[in-house]
Amino acid sequence: MRGARGIGVAAARHLLAAVVLWAAFSSAASFTDPSDAIGIWALYRALDSPWQLSGWTSMGGDPCGRDGEHGSWHGVFCKDSCVVAINISGLGVGGWLGPELLKLHSLKEL
Repeated sequence: MRGARGIGVAAARHLLAAVVLWAAFSSAASFTDPSDAIGIWALYRALDSPWQLSGWTSMGGDPCGRDGEHGSWHGVFCKDSCVVAINISGLGVGGWLGPELLKLHSLKEL
């Protein structure tokens, strides 16, 4: 009887491990690619953190993930975890874009 209980405990541990791994990977899939996040934070700083870019931050935050699910990063458009477009035209912002913009590997439209 003790052997059957040991198998049940082992199975429960394996199931728990599988659930934890699934949760980690499913939530990680919604986060912005780290290179894209660094690029967009740097862009915000290069533009002198204009108030018109509501929802943007100079460090932290997630344009394509939890923070960006409902368009809270004004003018930022993502596909999966990648920033694919930034549309800030007509907002009256300007400045030097800087080399960090090159970190946005999937950017198709600016």
